[in-house]
Amino acid sequence: MKLSRWFSLMALLVAAVFTGSPIVRAQGPNRDPKAQWEKGHQSVEDTLKRWATELNLTDEQKEKIEPILVDKAKKLHDLREDDSLSCKDTMAKVHDIRQDTDDKIKAVLTPDQVKKLDQMRQEERGRMRERHKQGGAPPHSH
Repeated sequence: MKLSRWFSLMALLVAAVFTGSPIVRAQGPNRDPKAQWEKGHQSVEDTLKRWATELNLTDEQKEKIEPILVDKAKKLHDLREDDSLSCKDTMAKVHDIRQDTDDKIKAVLTPDQVKKLDQMRQEERGRMRERHKQGGAPPHSH
């Protein structure tokens, strides 16, 4: 693997982990071997299930949020496959994808749900920082 490709992949991984971004994992028996690095990340389905419970999402909200998360996962997958971008460009694109997704999701949520989602993400970032300080497990272990 080219060094610049490695840095791009690591930048994408770090950005996804430290922003609390869910990344879809390949589904079914024919998993893409390139998706193996994503093992620590929640799938769209897992994220939606967790949010449905913790944010008390309505069925209508779940129906609106799922395609937003799927689109984000596809964009991040496509970005990971792009060898032409520098680490800096990759990080910028990850940030843009995350921001666009957050804006769309927050438009579907109530103000109380937005506060709760922000709190959940902040807590997750704190847990990741703590694990990183301890040199322990990868940032996502569920």
